[in-house]
Formats: sequence, C-alpha cells, structure tokens
Amino acid sequence: MKIKKDYSISITIIVAICICLSIWLGGMLLTHWYANEYFKVSNLEDNKEALFGDSFGAVNALVSAFAFAGVIVAIVLQRKELRLQREDLELQREELKNTTLELKLQREQFEIQNRTLLLQRFENTFFQMLSLHQELVNNLYFTCKTKTKYEIPNEVFPNSKPEEKEVNEYKEVKGRDSFYFLYEKAILKFRGHEYDDGLRRLIYYVSEPNNNISFNDLYCNLKEPKLFDHYFRHLFGIINFVDLQIILNKEEKQQYVDMIRDTLSPYELIWIFYNSLSNNSIPNNKTLIEKYSLLSTYRQELLIHWGHRFNYSISAYLPEELITENQKEQYLSRSKEDIVILS
Repeated sequence: MKIKKDYSISITIIVAICICLSIWLGGMLLTHWYANEYFKVSNLEDNKEALFGDSFGAVNALVSAFAFAGVIVAIVLQRKELRLQREDLELQREELKNTTLELKLQREQFEIQNRTLLLQRFENTFFQMLSLHQELVNNLYFTCKTKTKYEIPNEVFPNSKPEEKEVNEYKEVKGRDSFYFLYEKAILKFRGHEYDDGLRRLIYYVSEPNNNISFNDLYCNLKEPKLFDHYFRHLFGIINFVDLQIILNKEEKQQYVDMIRDTLSPYELIWIFYNSLSNNSIPNNKTLIEKYSLLSTYRQELLIHWGHRFNYSISAYLPEELITENQKEQYLSRSKEDIVILS
C-alpha cells in the first residue's frame, strides 16, 4: 500500500518565504526610489555613520517579514492539525458506531442461541413427558363388571325369534378402552346399589331436577374415577409446564397444547370434561381448559346433558381470538336458560 505524501506544508513555507522576500526587496527598492525622488540627500561622506545604521533597517524588515511568514505557517499548521483531529474524531466515532453495532449483533445472536438452547431443553422435557403420558395410558388396567346379552336359539321352533338372556360378566380392560368402558358399559356401585350403563347413567341421574344427590357427592364417592387420578395429574402437569414457559409466546404455547389435545381420544376428553368440574380436580385445571380451548374437539353427543356444556366458558370450545362479540352474547344468553350446574 502506497502512502500518499503531503506536500502542502512545504509549499506553504516556500510560498510564505517568497512573499516575504518579495515584500522586503520591493520595500527597499521602493523606499530608495522614493527617497531619491522626493528628498534631497546631503553629502554622503558626512552621513556615512547614519547610513550605516539605517542599513540595518532592511535587516529588521527582513526579520519582520520572516516573523510574519512564521505566523502564516503556524496558522496553516494549526488549521491542518485541527482538520486531522476532526478526521481522527470522525474515524473514532465511526469505529465506535461499528463496535456498538457489532456488540448489538453479538447480543442478538447470543439471545437467539440462548433461546434455541432453552427451546431444545423445553422440547426434550416436553416430549419425554408426552411419551411418559402415553405409556401411563397404555398401562391402565382394571377389571370391569358389565352386562352382556346372549341370544338362545329355540330348539323346538328353530325359525322362531331366539330368546335373549342378559348376564353379568367381568371384563379385563386395558389402555384407552378404560375410558370407554367406565363411561358407557361398566356396572357401578353407589350407595349400596348397582347401576349399569357406566358413569353416563349415574351423572344423568343426579342431573335430573329435584334430585337430592349432588354431582360431587356422586363423582367423588365412586371408586372408579379415582383410577384416573394419576392420569389427570400428569396430563395437566404437562399443560401447566407449557403454560409456565417464559420463552414461548401465546401462539407457541397454544401449538404445544394442541399437540397434547390431538393425542386424546373422544372418551378421554369427556372424562376431562366432567373430572375438571368435580372436587377431585384443582381449580387451575378448569382455567387451563378455558385458556387453551382444550375441549375444541370434544364430541358433543357424548355429553350426558346438553346443559352441562355451559359450566365452561365459550373459550373452552373456541380460541379467544376467533370468538366474535355476537357469539359471546349468544352463548351467555343460552347459558342462562339451559345451564345444568354440576356441583
């Protein structure tokens, strides 16, 4: 890289010297001419000493001229120094600006890397919990008492309608079938009496008007719903884990909860519906259901009573951002008329 030489100072000094010499010589010649032209010069022999002393005036003029040239050079040098200082300050400001920008980019990159790391840790835990939950569902097991109908052919009259016979049987139920059989098929015992057709019939019974048995009195005293206590605790533990993540925004949290919901069968959702309204559940479970629209894919025909749905707000069935004011008003109006309170 070639360094460009700056000749401006040398040129300034040479020009200043030339100007001063010109002024000095011109001044002497002009003074000599003026003196001879307008003044009568006396005998030179008598004024040699005076002329010798006056000859030093030219030297004084030369020295003054050089002093003036020095002032000019000093001003030029000072101006150049100030310009260099300004350029240096400008370079420093530009460098500081670039450094600040670089630090900002580094900070943003660090934040992205940190968020990526935290997100990876969260997802590892999340999917492990989800996998453990599926394993928990697969390991559900109990013996369920059900009624089974048999057709007995008429041996005397083969073409006649066969006789139907209903018998009680004990069925081993595993995995997700547990939710179906306990809700639809199991014979449940409550207050010393057996009721067939599962939990559906019992909740329908306590939902009838003028009934002195409350929903919680029934649900919390049955032993069968307690088989799913671990299931509900773990399921809502996963949802609560997602809800508490500060690295996720609202939309991202909803996506992860949707992934959980998509693993649930229709009968799991209906059990979640009724369990979260009971005293067996903590209040936060119902809050999470309404916050993340966990019942948006539930089967309405599986409800025991149409009016039970109004025990939840409309956000349990439809995301808040998709609900119009008209839908809210209609839902509130219907809920006041049709609600069947479960308590």
